[in-house]
Amino acid sequence: MSSHRADSCSDKDTRKSRAVRLGAVLLAVVGVTAAATSAGFSNDAWFSASADAGTIQLQGSLDGENWTDADSDGEGVVISIPADRFANMVPGDTRSVTVHLHNDSTVPVTVKKDLTVKGSLLTDGATTTSFVFDGAATEQTVTLAANSDDSDADDTTATLTITAGD
Repeated sequence: MSSHRADSCSDKDTRKSRAVRLGAVLLAVVGVTAAATSAGFSNDAWFSASADAGTIQLQGSLDGENWTDADSDGEGVVISIPADRFANMVPGDTRSVTVHLHNDSTVPVTVKKDLTVKGSLLTDGATTTSFVFDGAATEQTVTLAANSDDSDADDTTATLTITAGD
């Protein structure tokens, strides 16, 4: 009997030993597979980009050839018209000046038809002024496209008309 027990224990030990080894091999295979899968799904991705701010620069001209920057006076854009264009006006006189506008910006610019006049003749209640974009008296704004070397979409004209009062 004792020999039979020894054989039985020996077979149990052998079976346990094989089960432990088989379990260890299976764990090793699962661990390696998990590590390979984890490595496959955890790659880092990097990217790089640059960005520039848009520039805004409206230019004005009285002849359409000599452009100057339309400077801001804190209340709006200022395009100076020489006083001699309206010199020696008498009651009832009407004078017009064509103002060329150019968008030298990298973004579209919208120009409002707000007009501020300065000087005693121009602020007289009987004196009238009108400012018309490209012949469109009803338009309150005009949007100029971003500057492009192959397009005139970034240019427009406006006519300033002043009629002296009594």
